[in-house]
Amino acid sequence: MKKFVGFLMFSIFLILILGTSISYAGSDAKVIIVNPRPGFKVTVSVPKKVYYIGEKIKIYIGSTANCYVAVYDIDTRGVPRLIFPNRFSKSNCLRGGSTYILPDNPSYSLQVGGPQGVEQILVIASKSPTIIPPSLFEKAKTSLFPSVGRKPSDLKNFINKVISVIPNNMWSVGSVTFYVKERPKLATITVNSVPSGASVYLDGILRGQTPITFTTNPGTHTLKLSLSGYVTKITTFTISSGQRRTFNYTLNKVVEYGSLKIDSNPQGAKVYIDNVYRGTSPLSISNIRVGTHEVKLRMSGYKDWVRNVYVTPNRRTDVYATLNPLSLATITVNSVPSGASVYLD
Repeated sequence: MKKFVGFLMFSIFLILILGTSISYAGSDAKVIIVNPRPGFKVTVSVPKKVYYIGEKIKIYIGSTANCYVAVYDIDTRGVPRLIFPNRFSKSNCLRGGSTYILPDNPSYSLQVGGPQGVEQILVIASKSPTIIPPSLFEKAKTSLFPSVGRKPSDLKNFINKVISVIPNNMWSVGSVTFYVKERPKLATITVNSVPSGASVYLDGILRGQTPITFTTNPGTHTLKLSLSGYVTKITTFTISSGQRRTFNYTLNKVVEYGSLKIDSNPQGAKVYIDNVYRGTSPLSISNIRVGTHEVKLRMSGYKDWVRNVYVTPNRRTDVYATLNPLSLATITVNSVPSGASVYLD
């Protein structure tokens, strides 16, 4: 086969009935045509089960043997049309073992129409070119996707006549259905943060930096805010079609820690960090928040040692204190009369 072009604009609600060769499957009204003794297999598929109106689509067709095919589309209103062969792709011969894609011409695209419903693609394949009557074949060359009647039963009667003169081992059938839906209205999301400039990710995709307003499809999403030095915010939410939502965040700074190793001369001094007693020197203290802290060492007979020490993230800061002894003074106390008891402090 040289070219394939197709065009889908409708969907089917009704079940196509082909006498005793039809079996029913599923509640979505799709139809399976059963050949009890086919001599080869033909397949048809589409990439997705659900398409929005106006969305582009591709149709994949394969056969295990060289054959001729007729591809019909039954739209959501039940109107059947021959979409292949057509005036853009006039040869309907498929080579066995190959997969063909509709359309194969970059000048055209397939677009799903409406209204909402279930659409069916039906492929009838035969080793005989009589799978398409000459009158319909000629019509397909000049008319874009001619209809085969006005309802599924018209196509039923038409195909019944075609296959009735073809031996079972000479023909095969493939079918696929998919849902056609209205494209949902986009939802609008506004994200603010303090401080601003946080990176905003929706479902893992970067959308920009705060403050920001953008649109997305309705449904459940994951929103993430990331800013260096601040705790990451993650929110899962559900938004409806056409809804507007605003998210306001106050970001908290990331709490980082370091450690202190404190020693003194002489050792045994009491150690206070921000006026909180922590032990005696030498002393190692972990999990101290990054920043400036007051370190005080106190020992009887010595002057207090006080310094402001900056704790570095994920590192140990060493502190060494040389304590200075207190100066001694001499006090002379006299009294009249003498003999009075003397108390100091």
